[in-house]
Amino acid sequence: MNTKNKYSYKLLCIALMLLTYIFIGCNSTTNQTAAIYTRDTTTIVNDYDTAYIGTPLADTVMQHNKETFVIYGCAYCHGLYLTPVGEAADLRKSNIVGADVNGNLIGQILHNGIPLTAKSSPMPQYSDLNEDDIRAISAYIHYAREEANKASIDTLMKK
Repeated sequence: MNTKNKYSYKLLCIALMLLTYIFIGCNSTTNQTAAIYTRDTTTIVNDYDTAYIGTPLADTVMQHNKETFVIYGCAYCHGLYLTPVGEAADLRKSNIVGADVNGNLIGQILHNGIPLTAKSSPMPQYSDLNEDDIRAISAYIHYAREEANKASIDTLMKK
């Protein structure tokens, strides 16, 4: 291979790599760029999957709690914003969640699960959850429940 062909080949390889990078980067459907708003600044987070974990929350602690709720699979049955999928309990209306204080009742259910009954589908046990994860999941459930209830009250007030 002569010198001219070597450089042409290298340039062609580089061009193909750049085109591949641009094509793959521009056509991603699930990963998006999201702006997270904090008190002082706006932080841009690349590859934040809003389809999976929803819009980022301004409160970073509650965002962590929400991510814990999603990572452990709670959102799969109970919905990201507590709108249940299938036969899962509606945590927005649950008496257990209403009586829970700092995860004392939610934590017991997470650790032990609930067997299949005539009225409800089974809730798996998550006996490997540590206390921090239980507090995070409980805090997000209470937060999302409050937000859902505010939204429904606002809807009723507008009618």
